[in-house]
Amino acid sequence: MAILVLLLVMENQSEKNSLKFVKSLGGEIEYKKNEVAERVVFVNLSRTSIEDSDVDKLKGIRRIIGLDFSFTSISDKALSQIRVYKNLEV
Repeated sequence: MAILVLLLVMENQSEKNSLKFVKSLGGEIEYKKNEVAERVVFVNLSRTSIEDSDVDKLKGIRRIIGLDFSFTSISDKALSQIRVYKNLEV
């Protein structure tokens, strides 16, 4: 039980760090609430200064379903890194 709690705390901190990074770039975050919790569903980073090397900083947002990199310098190579998002809709 203690291990599960520790993992949840670590995951939550990782998401907070990723969201803080998104906000620092001027990105927008969309949340969805249900009866139990609130979760991030969409991150808009269009027209921000995000770079290929920054994509790794988004991994804390695990259950995301939408991500917008339009009008950024993100390359196809960096886009291959977003495979970690199992729920991402194209």
